[in-house]
Amino acid sequence: PNPLYRKQWYQRRVRGAFVAHANYGDDEYYFIAQFCSEDTIQPEEEVEQATKPFRAHLIEKKKANAALSICTSPNCTDVWVKEPAANGDRRFIYQNRILTTQGFDPAEWQEMERAMPLEELNSMIYQTPCTGREYKALENNCQNFATALFNMV
Repeated sequence: PNPLYRKQWYQRRVRGAFVAHANYGDDEYYFIAQFCSEDTIQPEEEVEQATKPFRAHLIEKKKANAALSICTSPNCTDVWVKEPAANGDRRFIYQNRILTTQGFDPAEWQEMERAMPLEELNSMIYQTPCTGREYKALENNCQNFATALFNMV
């Protein structure tokens, strides 16, 4: 199987999201899972019955679309990776309405421990410590979720 890569991206006020990347043949995909203040992460067995089910997003081919999908406002579209550059500066994916790095570069990402089917990766979004708990800005938030999922895979 093709390798999967993982990263945590951040946006405005340090809003966090888990992002995975994979190539299948000529097709490129970004898997994005983001826990926001208006979300509840149900246990997986309750998702289909939920009024507002928690789900990840799959973006095909366009890195810019993947980056913009985690933005909560059209007025703030800067997206950066969690780990800063060697000099401590933010490493932007998207800044000032411009994609700062074109295409996929494995050097920007960390390879996942093992390749896994999309269904398995999707199931893992329901297995973090954030599942079944109320969103709280300081202790059960988007960063906690993104970090937990990043460390699981």
